[in-house]
Amino acid sequence: MLVAKILGKIALAVASILAFKMLLSIPFSVRIPGFVMISLLGAWLIGLVSLEIVWLWRKRKPFPRLLSHLRYGPVAVLIISIAITLSFDAAMIEHSKYLIRSYVHGRSNPESIVDLKLHNDYRGWCGNGYTAREYYLYAETAAEGFSSPDPAVRARSVQASLAVYDWLNGVDDGPFYPIMDKAVRDDDPLVRAIAADFRRSMWRR
Repeated sequence: MLVAKILGKIALAVASILAFKMLLSIPFSVRIPGFVMISLLGAWLIGLVSLEIVWLWRKRKPFPRLLSHLRYGPVAVLIISIAITLSFDAAMIEHSKYLIRSYVHGRSNPESIVDLKLHNDYRGWCGNGYTAREYYLYAETAAEGFSSPDPAVRARSVQASLAVYDWLNGVDDGPFYPIMDKAVRDDDPLVRAIAADFRRSMWRR
Protein backbone atom coordinates (compact mmCIF):
# COMPACT_ATOMS: atom_id res chain seq x y z
CA MET A 1 0.00 0.00 0.00
CA LEU A 2 2.82 2.40 0.89
CA VAL A 3 4.62 1.63 -2.38
CA ALA A 4 1.45 2.29 -4.40
CA LYS A 5 0.91 5.60 -2.62
CA ILE A 6 4.49 6.67 -3.25
CA LEU A 7 4.33 5.68 -6.95
CA GLY A 8 1.12 7.66 -7.34
CA LYS A 9 2.70 10.69 -5.72
CA ILE A 10 5.77 10.36 -7.92
CA ALA A 11 3.58 10.40 -11.04
CA LEU A 12 1.75 13.46 -9.72
CA ALA A 13 5.03 15.16 -8.89
CA VAL A 14 6.40 14.56 -12.40
CA ALA A 15 3.23 16.06 -13.91
CA SER A 16 3.43 19.00 -11.51
CA ILE A 17 7.08 19.72 -12.29
CA LEU A 18 6.39 19.57 -16.04
CA ALA A 19 3.48 21.96 -15.58
CA PHE A 20 5.66 24.24 -13.45
CA LYS A 21 8.35 24.21 -16.13
CA MET A 22 5.72 25.08 -18.76
CA LEU A 23 4.44 27.87 -16.54
CA LEU A 24 7.89 29.46 -16.32
CA SER A 25 8.99 28.87 -19.90
CA ILE A 26 5.88 30.05 -21.79
CA PRO A 27 4.72 33.29 -20.15
CA PHE A 28 8.08 34.41 -18.75
CA SER A 29 10.49 32.89 -21.31
CA VAL A 30 12.56 31.24 -18.59
CA ARG A 31 14.48 28.21 -19.86
CA ILE A 32 15.18 25.79 -17.02
CA PRO A 33 17.90 23.15 -17.59
CA GLY A 34 16.77 19.56 -17.36
CA PHE A 35 19.16 18.70 -14.54
CA VAL A 36 17.60 21.42 -12.39
CA MET A 37 14.14 19.89 -12.81
CA ILE A 38 15.51 16.41 -12.09
CA SER A 39 17.26 17.75 -8.99
CA LEU A 40 14.01 19.28 -7.74
CA LEU A 41 12.16 16.02 -8.34
CA GLY A 42 14.91 14.02 -6.62
CA ALA A 43 14.98 16.33 -3.59
CA TRP A 44 11.21 16.15 -3.25
CA LEU A 45 11.22 12.37 -3.63
CA ILE A 46 13.95 11.81 -1.04
CA GLY A 47 12.22 14.09 1.45
CA LEU A 48 8.81 12.49 0.92
CA VAL A 49 9.99 8.87 1.11
CA SER A 50 12.14 9.56 4.17
CA LEU A 51 9.35 11.23 6.11
CA GLU A 52 6.75 8.67 5.02
CA ILE A 53 8.97 5.85 6.32
CA VAL A 54 9.60 7.69 9.59
CA TRP A 55 5.87 8.27 10.03
CA LEU A 56 5.17 4.61 9.30
CA TRP A 57 7.56 3.23 11.91
CA ARG A 58 7.68 5.84 14.66
CA LYS A 59 4.91 6.69 17.10
CA ARG A 60 6.15 10.26 17.44
CA LYS A 61 5.46 11.96 14.12
CA PRO A 62 8.11 14.60 13.31
CA PHE A 63 7.68 17.55 10.93
CA PRO A 64 3.94 17.16 10.23
CA ARG A 65 3.71 20.48 8.36
CA LEU A 66 6.68 19.64 6.13
CA LEU A 67 5.19 16.27 5.27
CA SER A 68 1.88 17.95 4.36
CA HIS A 69 3.74 20.29 2.01
CA LEU A 70 5.56 17.36 0.43
CA ARG A 71 2.34 15.38 0.05
CA TYR A 72 0.11 18.09 -1.38
CA GLY A 73 2.61 20.52 -2.86
CA PRO A 74 2.62 18.86 -6.30
CA VAL A 75 -1.18 19.06 -6.47
CA ALA A 76 -1.11 22.76 -5.62
CA VAL A 77 1.69 23.46 -8.11
CA LEU A 78 -0.14 21.56 -10.86
CA ILE A 79 -3.43 23.40 -10.30
CA ILE A 80 -1.78 26.82 -10.02
CA SER A 81 0.40 26.21 -13.08
CA ILE A 82 -2.54 25.16 -15.24
CA ALA A 83 -4.71 28.05 -14.04
CA ILE A 84 -2.00 30.67 -14.66
CA THR A 85 -1.06 29.24 -18.06
CA LEU A 86 -4.67 29.15 -19.26
CA SER A 87 -5.29 32.69 -18.00
CA PHE A 88 -2.10 33.92 -19.64
CA ASP A 89 -3.06 32.31 -22.95
CA ALA A 90 -6.54 33.83 -22.88
CA ALA A 91 -5.18 37.30 -22.13
CA MET A 92 -2.49 37.09 -24.81
CA ILE A 93 -4.97 35.86 -27.43
CA GLU A 94 -7.21 38.85 -26.74
CA HIS A 95 -4.16 41.13 -26.92
CA SER A 96 -3.21 39.59 -30.28
CA LYS A 97 -6.73 40.23 -31.59
CA TYR A 98 -6.34 43.83 -30.44
CA LEU A 99 -3.07 44.07 -32.40
CA ILE A 100 -4.81 42.81 -35.53
CA ARG A 101 -7.65 45.30 -35.21
CA SER A 102 -5.20 48.13 -34.48
CA TYR A 103 -3.26 47.28 -37.62
CA VAL A 104 -6.31 46.87 -39.85
CA HIS A 105 -7.92 50.15 -38.73
CA GLY A 106 -4.65 52.02 -38.27
CA ARG A 107 -2.53 54.05 -40.66
CA SER A 108 0.11 51.52 -41.70
CA ASN A 109 1.06 51.21 -45.34
CA PRO A 110 -1.30 48.52 -46.69
CA GLU A 111 1.26 47.50 -49.33
CA SER A 112 3.83 46.34 -46.74
CA ILE A 113 3.86 42.78 -45.44
CA VAL A 114 2.70 42.67 -41.84
CA ASP A 115 4.37 40.82 -38.97
CA LEU A 116 2.08 41.04 -35.95
CA LYS A 117 3.88 38.51 -33.67
CA LEU A 118 0.65 36.90 -32.51
CA HIS A 119 0.38 34.61 -29.51
CA ASN A 120 -0.28 30.94 -30.22
CA ASP A 121 -1.35 28.56 -27.46
CA TYR A 122 -0.50 25.42 -29.42
CA ARG A 123 1.66 23.15 -27.24
CA GLY A 124 2.45 20.40 -29.71
CA TRP A 125 5.52 19.76 -31.81
CA CYS A 126 3.96 19.83 -35.30
CA GLY A 127 4.31 22.92 -37.47
CA ASN A 128 1.03 22.09 -39.22
CA GLY A 129 -0.75 22.16 -35.88
CA TYR A 130 0.83 25.51 -35.04
CA THR A 131 -0.33 27.21 -38.24
CA ALA A 132 -3.76 25.60 -38.07
CA ARG A 133 -4.26 26.87 -34.53
CA GLU A 134 -3.18 30.40 -35.46
CA TYR A 135 -5.64 30.46 -38.35
CA TYR A 136 -8.42 29.17 -36.10
CA LEU A 137 -7.70 31.85 -33.47
CA TYR A 138 -7.32 34.91 -35.68
CA ALA A 139 -8.83 34.42 -39.14
CA GLU A 140 -12.21 35.88 -38.18
CA THR A 141 -10.61 38.90 -36.53
CA ALA A 142 -8.39 39.59 -39.53
CA ALA A 143 -11.40 39.38 -41.84
CA GLU A 144 -13.53 41.89 -39.91
CA GLY A 145 -12.11 44.93 -41.68
CA PHE A 146 -13.00 43.74 -45.17
CA SER A 147 -16.53 45.08 -44.79
CA SER A 148 -15.19 48.62 -44.36
CA PRO A 149 -15.91 51.23 -47.06
CA ASP A 150 -12.31 52.44 -46.70
CA PRO A 151 -10.15 50.67 -49.32
CA ALA A 152 -7.01 51.01 -47.16
CA VAL A 153 -8.77 49.17 -44.32
CA ARG A 154 -9.86 46.44 -46.75
CA ALA A 155 -6.32 46.14 -48.06
CA ARG A 156 -4.89 45.81 -44.55
CA SER A 157 -7.60 43.28 -43.73
CA VAL A 158 -6.45 41.17 -46.68
CA GLN A 159 -2.83 41.52 -45.56
CA ALA A 160 -3.75 40.47 -42.01
CA SER A 161 -5.69 37.51 -43.41
CA LEU A 162 -2.61 36.49 -45.39
CA ALA A 163 -0.50 36.80 -42.24
CA VAL A 164 -2.66 34.32 -40.31
CA TYR A 165 -3.51 32.02 -43.21
CA ASP A 166 -2.71 28.34 -42.66
CA TRP A 167 -0.18 27.94 -45.48
CA LEU A 168 0.97 24.47 -44.44
CA ASN A 169 -2.45 22.83 -44.42
CA GLY A 170 -4.13 25.01 -47.08
CA VAL A 171 -7.50 24.94 -45.32
CA ASP A 172 -10.58 25.66 -47.39
CA ASP A 173 -12.95 26.50 -44.54
CA GLY A 174 -13.17 29.74 -42.60
CA PRO A 175 -13.33 33.30 -43.96
CA PHE A 176 -10.07 33.33 -45.95
CA TYR A 177 -11.07 32.16 -49.42
CA PRO A 178 -14.42 34.00 -49.48
CA ILE A 179 -12.50 37.21 -48.77
CA MET A 180 -9.95 36.46 -51.48
CA ASP A 181 -12.74 35.78 -53.97
CA LYS A 182 -14.23 39.18 -53.19
CA ALA A 183 -10.83 40.89 -53.10
CA VAL A 184 -9.96 39.97 -56.70
CA ARG A 185 -13.12 41.80 -57.77
CA ASP A 186 -12.75 44.73 -55.38
CA ASP A 187 -13.18 48.33 -56.58
CA ASP A 188 -9.75 49.29 -55.26
CA PRO A 189 -6.74 48.34 -57.44
CA LEU A 190 -4.47 47.76 -54.43
CA VAL A 191 -6.88 45.25 -52.89
CA ARG A 192 -7.12 43.46 -56.23
CA ALA A 193 -3.33 43.46 -56.60
CA ILE A 194 -2.78 41.91 -53.14
CA ALA A 195 -5.32 39.16 -53.87
CA ALA A 196 -3.83 38.57 -57.34
CA ASP A 197 -0.33 38.22 -55.87
CA PHE A 198 -1.66 35.61 -53.46
CA ARG A 199 -3.29 33.63 -56.26
CA ARG A 200 -0.12 33.70 -58.35
CA SER A 201 1.92 32.49 -55.39
CA MET A 202 -0.52 29.60 -54.87
CA TRP A 203 -0.32 28.58 -58.53
CA ARG A 204 3.49 28.41 -58.26
CA ARG A 205 3.28 25.96 -55.32
